[in-house]
Amino acid sequence: MKRYLTLFIVFIITVVFTAMLFACGGAPSDNPEARNDAAEQESGQEAEQVSGQETEEPDRFQRFEPDLPAMDFDGYEFNVLHWFVGLWGFDKCEDIVVEELNGEVFNDAVFNRNKAVEEKYNIKINLVRMDIGDIINNVRRMVSAGDEAYDLIYQRMHEVMGMVTSGMFYNLNYVPHVNFDMPWWDKRSVEGLSLGGKVYLAASDISTSGQAAIACLVFNKQLAEDYSFENLYDVVLRGDWTIDYMTELCRNKARDLNGDGELDYNDFIPFGTNDFLTTMLFHSAGGRFAEKDENDFPVYTFLSERSIDICGKVLEFMYNQELCINNDVSGGDFMIMFENGQTIFSFAQMASMRELREMETDFGILPAPKYNESQESYYSTISIHQAGLASVPVNASDLDRTGVILEALSAESRWTVQPAYYEISLKGKFVRDEESADMLDIIFNTRVYDLGEVAMFGQFSADWLRIVSNKQRDIVSMYERKERQIQSDIDRLITALEKFD
Repeated sequence: MKRYLTLFIVFIITVVFTAMLFACGGAPSDNPEARNDAAEQESGQEAEQVSGQETEEPDRFQRFEPDLPAMDFDGYEFNVLHWFVGLWGFDKCEDIVVEELNGEVFNDAVFNRNKAVEEKYNIKINLVRMDIGDIINNVRRMVSAGDEAYDLIYQRMHEVMGMVTSGMFYNLNYVPHVNFDMPWWDKRSVEGLSLGGKVYLAASDISTSGQAAIACLVFNKQLAEDYSFENLYDVVLRGDWTIDYMTELCRNKARDLNGDGELDYNDFIPFGTNDFLTTMLFHSAGGRFAEKDENDFPVYTFLSERSIDICGKVLEFMYNQELCINNDVSGGDFMIMFENGQTIFSFAQMASMRELREMETDFGILPAPKYNESQESYYSTISIHQAGLASVPVNASDLDRTGVILEALSAESRWTVQPAYYEISLKGKFVRDEESADMLDIIFNTRVYDLGEVAMFGQFSADWLRIVSNKQRDIVSMYERKERQIQSDIDRLITALEKFD
C-alpha cells in the first residue's frame, strides 16, 4: 500500500511539473539555441541576489533535452568508480546505482534515471566502490597499464588534487558533448576549481553527495521564541544575518544545569558544533584560502586584513565557552545536545536533516552568517571530507561515448534525481516549515568551492580547521610557519599542469 501511495505522489508531482511547464510558454524547444537561452536564463536566476536573498526561481526543474546525438553503444558497460570511507561504516554511493525499485522516492528516481539512459543508448551502468586510500594507486596502475577499467571517477575532494597533479584525469573541456553552460553542471565548481583554464573535476546533477555535504545552521524554534528572538528568517532575507548578530543572540544564555561549576556537554550552551565551524564561518564571511590570478592559477590570499579579522571573530566566538561548545574539544555530541534542547543553534549539514527527522521540537534551517551587512551574498561551504566530483580518466579511448553518457546522465538527473532529492526528500520530508525551504534555496545557490582548501597547499587549511582543537590563537604565526611550503606546493602544481593538455 505504501508503495502505491508513493507512486501516486510521484505521479501527482509529475503532473504539476508538466502543468507548470506549459503554463510558462509551452513545451521546451528542440532548437539547441533555445535550449541554451533557457539554460542561461536559469543560471542567471540562480545567481541573482538582493541583500543576500535569492530571487524566485519559477520553474527550477523545467525539462529540456540535451543536444546529444542518437547513438547505440551495443551493450557497453559504463563503469563508475566511487569513493567511500570504510571506517565510517557507510558510503555515499546511493545516488549512482540502486539495485531495484523499492517505492522510496529518491531510490526510484536513481533507478529510473539509469534505466532511461541505459535504454536510450544501449548501455549498462555499473558501480565500483573503493576506499579513498586505494583509489589513487588503483587508478595510477590502470592508467600506466592502459587499462580502461573505469569510465567515470568520483574521488573525494580531500584526496583528489594528487590525482590531478599526477595526470590521471582528462581535461573535461575537451570531452565532446560536455556543456558546462547547461544547468545540470554546477558552474561554481567549474570556475572555482579550474586550473589554467583546464577543468579536471566538476560537479553535475548526477551526484547528490555534494549537496548533502553543504554546511548550514539549525535552530530550536521553541527556544528562539522563549528568548524573544526576532524572526530569524526575516533577518536572513534582509541581509542582516552576520557573525556579530549571531554572537549577540548567544550572549548571556549559558546555564550550568548540573551545578558542578563547569560548562560542558551536560549543560546548556547556546551553540553546539565540531571543528568544522572554523571553515564554515571563514567561508561564509567571504574568506578564501586561495583566489585565481589572470592566468587562472592559484594565489594564496589567506593573509589579508579581512581574512585576519574574520579569523579573529571566529576564534572569539569558538573559544568562549559561554557561547559555544565544540565536541572535538569537550567531548559529547553537539547534535544530541541540540535534539535535547541544550543548545539554541547547531552546526549542521544537509545530511544532518535525516538525523533530525525524529526531533520532537520544531527546528529551522539558516545559512551560515555573513561577515557584515554590506557583504553582497551569503556563502555556503561544502565539506571536502564528504563530497566528491566527477572526473574522466586520462586513458579513456572513446571520448565521444564518454561525453554522451556523462552529459545524458547529468541531464536526466536534473529532471529525476534532483527533484526527488531537493523538492521531495529534503524540502518535503525533512524540512519543518516553508521558510526553511526558502533558506535551502539560498544555501544551495551560494555553494563555495575553495581551490586553496581542496588543494590543501601546505596543509594550512587543515591547520585552520583544527586550530581550536589544537588550542592555537596566533593566526599570523601559524601562517608564517607554512608560507614557504604553501608557495612551494603552488609552484609544483603549476609546473605539473604545464605538462598536460
